[in-house]
Amino acid sequence: MGYLIYDRIKEICKEKGVSVTFVERKAKLANGAICKWNSSVPRVDKLESVANALGVTIDEILRKEIYERTCKSEFRHTDSVGKRFV
Repeated sequence: MGYLIYDRIKEICKEKGVSVTFVERKAKLANGAICKWNSSVPRVDKLESVANALGVTIDEILRKEIYERTCKSEFRHTDSVGKRFV
């Protein structure tokens, strides 16, 4: 199973010493809304509300997911002289 946005939000909550429920309230989301992001992709405005509630950027929430996806990528290429680039 791949990395989930909800997992990253839980990590940030732990780092900040707040609960996911607290963040949902502060972001004006329904109780349990964030945990549903295990199986669905949140709308950008909702993700932005959560990022604001946590005092982080959307990039900080998505960074680990993007990094892991990039590391597993098979999209490495070589140029005409054989140098590797991503």
